[in-house]
Amino acid sequence: MDPQILNICRRTKRAGNKQLMLFTRILRNNLLNSGVNKKIVDQELQNAVKEFRNSQTYDQDCIEALKDISQLSLVKEKRGIDSVGRILVEYCFIRVPKQKLIWPENSEADTQARITFTQGVIPRPLMRYFLISVRGTIPSLDKFNAPSVLFGEENTTQEARKAYVDELIRQFRIDNGTKVDWNKVYSDNRFINVALDMIGEIRRKVEQFGLERYLRILDNLQQRDPANITKNTMERKFHLNDVKQIDDALWEAEEALAKIIE
Repeated sequence: MDPQILNICRRTKRAGNKQLMLFTRILRNNLLNSGVNKKIVDQELQNAVKEFRNSQTYDQDCIEALKDISQLSLVKEKRGIDSVGRILVEYCFIRVPKQKLIWPENSEADTQARITFTQGVIPRPLMRYFLISVRGTIPSLDKFNAPSVLFGEENTTQEARKAYVDELIRQFRIDNGTKVDWNKVYSDNRFINVALDMIGEIRRKVEQFGLERYLRILDNLQQRDPANITKNTMERKFHLNDVKQIDDALWEAEEALAKIIE
């Protein structure tokens, strides 16, 4: 067990015990004021507190929760590696649509969209393969190798765009460079221009391939991905409606961002 996690669990349990004692004291006073026998109240409360303290469930739940938080932190750190992909998702699927299309991992909306096609929700595994089809795999994020299917292996425009975006992002670093003020990034017209150009190129490529062929591309990426059977699981196959939903989002985002830049 990680000593830091264990230490935090102990501190959290101590804080929880303080709250338990406060609750017990309030409950005891209320029961006594209601006329319940003092001996019975004290004995039952003592038994309940003893049973609670002997329980291992609290410790294990705390450990699992901290592991989840730690994993989420790692995911957030890795998201910064794919700066262009992050901007693309934000403008195309979250900020521009009337209702956001991407929902958090394990949310009810995302879980349901993995089981059955859901209008207005793009399941996160599909979003991931969409990004891979655009920029190819990233070694630190993806556990398999695939070039950009839409733009080919040698995509100098995309490489130059990523270098430009990464340079701009440095201007928005805060807390001694450890974090990025993403809200300011997303409201900056330079990033909006990048997103507009990129979304337009992707939309035209998808149109050139055709939706049915693009669906086969996404299916192929999923089949090649070893994470498909672990964390990026789908309970169903991708459907043409999924691809159409992506295509509609590209059209909507391109139109909306063009109006912002005008």
